[in-house]
Amino acid sequence: MFQGVVDESNVALDWFPEASGRSWVHIVSHAHMDHLRGLDVDSFQGSIHCSWVTGSLLSIRKNIPSKHLTLHALREPFFLECTYRGTLIRVSCEFVDANHCPGAVMVLLEFPEHTVLYTGDFRYHPNMFGTQSLLRTRSIDVLIFDSTFFHPKVKFPSKEKSAGLLIDLIERKSTETPIFFSCEMLGSEEMLLVAAQHFGEKFFLHDSIHLQPSQRRLQLECLPSLAPFVSENPQSRFVIGSVCRNSCERSDYLCLRPSALFFAQIMIRSKSPESVEPMYVSRDAKFARILFSMHCDYVELRKFINEIAPKKLVPMVLPPGFKDEISFLQLLREHYPSKLSSSLLTSNQLVPKKESCDCSHKSLFVSVCAISLE
Repeated sequence: MFQGVVDESNVALDWFPEASGRSWVHIVSHAHMDHLRGLDVDSFQGSIHCSWVTGSLLSIRKNIPSKHLTLHALREPFFLECTYRGTLIRVSCEFVDANHCPGAVMVLLEFPEHTVLYTGDFRYHPNMFGTQSLLRTRSIDVLIFDSTFFHPKVKFPSKEKSAGLLIDLIERKSTETPIFFSCEMLGSEEMLLVAAQHFGEKFFLHDSIHLQPSQRRLQLECLPSLAPFVSENPQSRFVIGSVCRNSCERSDYLCLRPSALFFAQIMIRSKSPESVEPMYVSRDAKFARILFSMHCDYVELRKFINEIAPKKLVPMVLPPGFKDEISFLQLLREHYPSKLSSSLLTSNQLVPKKESCDCSHKSLFVSVCAISLE
């Protein structure tokens, strides 16, 4: 995942660089751990600007004191006191729903000479460009976009269709069959909620390798739509957590895992990616992966970029299927004929990405480049 600093300023997006005698303005787009690289909670003395939900989740997941969190609502502009080209200025900032996970936002920054839209991780939806949409009413000079799956062979079903696949698979099983949902809570709520409502079942929270039971319950308080479907009964049919196959005493169980990268890699290697099934079931029918993505596919990203119509593009990560950044930037040039220009952002070191949505391939560009669209 890209983590960087807006050029000639001290605004850091999803990154906590070393102070080096410099003060930073920190903005966090959402609460996935890979967006907090460099953050040392024990020594951090600054303030993090984020959404209300993300702030609550950071307090629970990272034990960040509330005094270090500055919370903002969607579509309510606020001002940041920051340095730009050596001068202290006020920059207008506004958050837009990113359709990625609870609390996830895009960040709109309006500098004196240009406007920057940082998508963070996001999933395209047509409603993003409704009549009253902020994205429709603003002219964007620089688009820093989530390029996680920007590959011509990658095509994802909508979140709604993925939830339908989940329901179909569970319906094939006996009503007594235990169902294990091997997934991180944050980001998978939509599928879990659909399953709970459709089958009238409640979920038991199994021990998590990421959070203590008390933390998981506090996290649920930030996700009110799912909270009513949580059970205290360990014998509940539906179980959420990292459950190993061998941990189940029953022989007739089903372990489900939402995944995007697994299917994207198969599509990229395939000669006919359109024939790749959005579901994988093991031979013993006890384990299944379902294609569910919190990120855009190739077509969705093309639509989003065309709608935004920015003057410059800055891809955030190198997608799978490209041997290096040069080959990836060549694809971007083919779609958006232009010349390579200096970036308005500066990246940190190359760092492997690990996150719950199964996108461990992500890494930063050694030197991030911007594509001029003028």
